[in-house]
Amino acid sequence: MNLSKKILTAASAFLASVLLLVGSASAHVTVKPGEVFVDTYQVFTISVPNEKDNPTVSVRLEVPESIGSITPTSVADWTISFEATGEGDDRRVQAVTWSGGSIPANQRGEFSFSAKTPAEITTLTWKAYQTYADGTTVSWDQTDTDEHGHDGGDIGPASLTTVTEPGAEIDQTDDANTWARYALYVSIVSFAVALTALYLATRKRA
Repeated sequence: MNLSKKILTAASAFLASVLLLVGSASAHVTVKPGEVFVDTYQVFTISVPNEKDNPTVSVRLEVPESIGSITPTSVADWTISFEATGEGDDRRVQAVTWSGGSIPANQRGEFSFSAKTPAEITTLTWKAYQTYADGTTVSWDQTDTDEHGHDGGDIGPASLTTVTEPGAEIDQTDDANTWARYALYVSIVSFAVALTALYLATRKRA
């Protein structure tokens, strides 16, 4: 195989891998909306796509410390359980788990809950853990401050919600689409660089 074919093959393989990243980037567990106002009652929705060939059977969501309690919406065929500390007015829900149901392959499930937003401007970090019928779990809990020296296990980004003051402009941009667009831009630039290298290599051999 000559140099130009090697470069073209490598460029094509790289483009294919990044386009695969685009698909996976748009399919992570997210909590919406991405922006809310301070000190208000808000309904949040968890979107859970199934990325594997076997059903999703459990979804665990860690509740940010600045959220005191949440009230999940009943979902047919799913059991809702809580991890909480304290009692009465001092009770704080630390995590909620939906289990016992099933999200088939290539389908998406949704769970919702209401909660009162914090009284101050902040960012809520929602960490989710998606378990499949074969026992594997994908941890959607990575943030910008995490060290990514992992061993290739199933992990993904945590979902973020910005808490802002009333009157501020709410950004409705979808986190998943942002990731997908970023991956696509990277792929386009990388592919252009590869084609340029191919062109220069071909000219040099001519």
